[in-house]
Amino acid sequence: KPVTMPSSSAPPTKKQQKKIGNDNILHGAIIGIGVLAALAVAIGIAIIEFSGDEGSHYHFDAATLPPTGLNCQQKTGKHPGLRVFTPEMLGQYDGSNEKLPLLLSVLGKVFDVTEGAKHYGPGEGYNCFVGKANSRAFFSGEFSKVRDDVLDMTPDQIATITSWESFYDKHDSYHEIGVVTGLYFDCDGTPTPARSEVYTKIEEVAATAQKEESIMKEFPICSMHSTAEETSIQCDGGVLNPFLLKWGELPRGRCGCVDPSRASIFQESNKEAVNKPVQFADVTMLVYPGCEPLQSSCVIKRPAAAAGSARQ
Repeated sequence: KPVTMPSSSAPPTKKQQKKIGNDNILHGAIIGIGVLAALAVAIGIAIIEFSGDEGSHYHFDAATLPPTGLNCQQKTGKHPGLRVFTPEMLGQYDGSNEKLPLLLSVLGKVFDVTEGAKHYGPGEGYNCFVGKANSRAFFSGEFSKVRDDVLDMTPDQIATITSWESFYDKHDSYHEIGVVTGLYFDCDGTPTPARSEVYTKIEEVAATAQKEESIMKEFPICSMHSTAEETSIQCDGGVLNPFLLKWGELPRGRCGCVDPSRASIFQESNKEAVNKPVQFADVTMLVYPGCEPLQSSCVIKRPAAAAGSARQ
């Protein structure tokens, strides 16, 4: 079952935003002066800074970060403004250290969700997402095993996960601040072929949805009412004619309302045949058993065995 998104945090007012911005400028100036002074007296404290959108700035002692590995030593990759994390580094930002922000990853992108601490903080319902590269969990809700790979999932399932990525991308309070190395980004922060493949699958979903929308407009869905003995179908308004429609993504078909001109073509094509399929573009038309091509409604009787089993 797909995981339900948390409710959005209320965005700050313009007055609050202005105050936050001013406070951040003052805070940044104070920190900057402190760092310069520290360097001047050779204290040697290394400060790591990474930034997301305006209002999301943090300064960390380098000693709090785990080693990054031989191939990922750089603070940023080829894409300035985004920090490159390893999965081990990301694990530091799970809420166990209250001095560090709350970070999570979806399909390799790292988001700062600290402002949603009431959802993502320690002990809260969504804390299980924080500090992990566990994209699969955004659909499955499975946290006992961390899995970032999603390419074996169906396009619809992957679309659910990318909708989470979009949710964080567009959220007023959450900010993308980097990427995590592994399946979807390399150590330079460059997207891998696997990430491209994810979005190729999503394009397939979008194309299917667009085709379905087009078919729905061209062949509106019928009204249907079923009992144990029969199913009645009709097209509202009494002008269109109900047919069983099939296409590639829906091989079992659904009831669709067809304009009389196409219904007449079907009838003409079936003068010497019984329910011979007729093709319009990618859609195949068939009449339901017991129905006529030019009827605006009809009743389909269920076989006796099926009717009997339905009453048990």
